[in-house]
Amino acid sequence: MEIRELTEHDAAAYREMRLMALTESPQAFVTEATEFGRKPLSEIRHQLHSNQLSTDMLFVGAFVDKKLVGTQGLYRHAKTKVRHRTDIVGVFVHPNYRGRGIAGAMLDVLIDGARAMPGVMQILLGVTTTQEPAIALYESRGFVTFGVEPRMIRVGERYYDIMHMIKFL
Repeated sequence: MEIRELTEHDAAAYREMRLMALTESPQAFVTEATEFGRKPLSEIRHQLHSNQLSTDMLFVGAFVDKKLVGTQGLYRHAKTKVRHRTDIVGVFVHPNYRGRGIAGAMLDVLIDGARAMPGVMQILLGVTTTQEPAIALYESRGFVTFGVEPRMIRVGERYYDIMHMIKFL
């Protein structure tokens, strides 16, 4: 397995993985699959290129036999008063590759990436309360719950609560 920063050359594979994530686990993301699906590949390529140039963002992919099987992102807020924090976003591992430590390996890379950002003191994330394996992973890396936002995500007629977690560096 290889964990590395995603580049514009990964745009097609990232698009496919992201669409799978949004379709398979709509309760875990605020973006709708149809919304993301309308984005042209050129826009995704540009976004990955911009992220790679930024010192405030880190989007990584997990590759097995050169195939993208997982993604995670970290971004730092631009506004001065909140530059001490980063957020984990877009966590997904292809169902055929779960249970192999891939999400944890990517998370470790992002935690190290946050530590390397001058002035960053905490990492935040939100996870659907039904995602028990993800919650266990985050807790194993030192994240603690500081609140639950009820009915934060709506998929069809069903609502999902989001657990907000934080890790102090």
